[in-house]
Amino acid sequence: MAQFPDATVVAVMEREETGANMLPLALATKIATTGNLELNQTIYSSGSISRKNKNAVQRLLSIKNFIGRVQKGRNYIIVDDVLTQGGTVAELRHYIDNNGGKVVAVSSLAHSAGSNVVAIQPATLKELRRRFGRGKLEKILNEHNIVGKLEALTESQARTILRFGSFDSFRTRLLEEAVSARRETVDEGQGTPDSLLDRLSQGAKGATEFLADGRRIIHLFESADITTLLHELAHIARRYLDPASMSVIKLG
Repeated sequence: MAQFPDATVVAVMEREETGANMLPLALATKIATTGNLELNQTIYSSGSISRKNKNAVQRLLSIKNFIGRVQKGRNYIIVDDVLTQGGTVAELRHYIDNNGGKVVAVSSLAHSAGSNVVAIQPATLKELRRRFGRGKLEKILNEHNIVGKLEALTESQARTILRFGSFDSFRTRLLEEAVSARRETVDEGQGTPDSLLDRLSQGAKGATEFLADGRRIIHLFESADITTLLHELAHIARRYLDPASMSVIKLG
């Protein structure tokens, strides 16, 4: 790291199911000591979300949030133990960049095949746009809080998406994993199915998902039209009606 003599080394510090993962910190400490660099131990993941033992799509949905002090104008070197999709490193990089720092290098003990290239490559970005369309893909990625722009994906994350033959197959798989992870109730007006996929497989045009934090998510499937939206909005509205009003209203 001689080319960055003024850089600060920061480890990917996060909680795992078995406790804190200390390998990144040990490697970061070694790099900082050897290069006579500053070591920052104040930046860490604020949640308990783990990507360990998860498949590629589940990893896409496992978003890390970081907290801690970033020095504006400072160069940073991110250190992790293993790079799989590079998502955690990318999220930490965005956190540092958004708070005035600049990530100049990434180091790890090991990486999965192809994950040594973190930033999405121009050819991969072009293929994503060609196959799925920028607008549709960015919309669904944003809805699931993965990224806002395709350029924010890592190369490995982008290649995970490209394994799907169509936009619909990718969207369905994302929906399956998201619903499985949240395990929240879905209201379909006539009973409660096990998952949103039940509605999709039954030919439904849409579904409304009620989250534990009070948010409502309306899912409009491929065959949806304006009446589908009105129908799903009615499912939300009826929860705010008193019994007397409900007795004279029948939802179709």
